[in-house]
Amino acid sequence: VTVASVKPGSLQVKCARGCNLVADTLIGDVAAQTFDLIACPGGMPGAEHLRDCADLENMVVAQRDAGRMYAAVCATPVVFFQGKGIIDGKKATAHPAFSDKLPDQSVV
Repeated sequence: VTVASVKPGSLQVKCARGCNLVADTLIGDVAAQTFDLIACPGGMPGAEHLRDCADLENMVVAQRDAGRMYAAVCATPVVFFQGKGIIDGKKATAHPAFSDKLPDQSVV
């Protein structure tokens, strides 16, 4: 498992509920690597930080296009994946505060 920070120049990650983490690496340092799974956490404003990270977006799109697994929880399926078209045509669910924004409500 590799935990990567999308915050430029900082391994420190402050989570939505105030929990502090120290990432293993910066996202740019692993952007060219292949992973079995890319899992994106949720929470706000973290989902926005993930959405705004070009390296992570490129990695998730490449993961999807290669048929490898990718996942997101909480607000991230809507804020990042849907916002960037990553889950177009796919079934997805999200935190109840965001799930009504998903076009396919069949698995919510």
